[in-house]
Amino acid sequence: MNFLLRRIELVFLALFAVGAGAVWIYQIFWAMPVQKCEQHGNWWDPKSRSCAHVIYIPALTHRAPGAKAPAVAASSKTQP
Repeated sequence: MNFLLRRIELVFLALFAVGAGAVWIYQIFWAMPVQKCEQHGNWWDPKSRSCAHVIYIPALTHRAPGAKAPAVAASSKTQP
């Protein structure tokens, strides 16, 4: 009887160790990268699991914030 209890104890201890290891792996490889990315003010893409830097569009186009693109502005003038 003692042998059976000892074996059951070891099985539950092994299951606990595997479960705890799985939780640590999840935290390190899945949850922590998301938190680190969002702490820096970036965007996290769960589909590709990548961290993207936010780019302000007027900084790329060198237009004033709120200004329309030249093609869109020209076509909107012809339409009533």
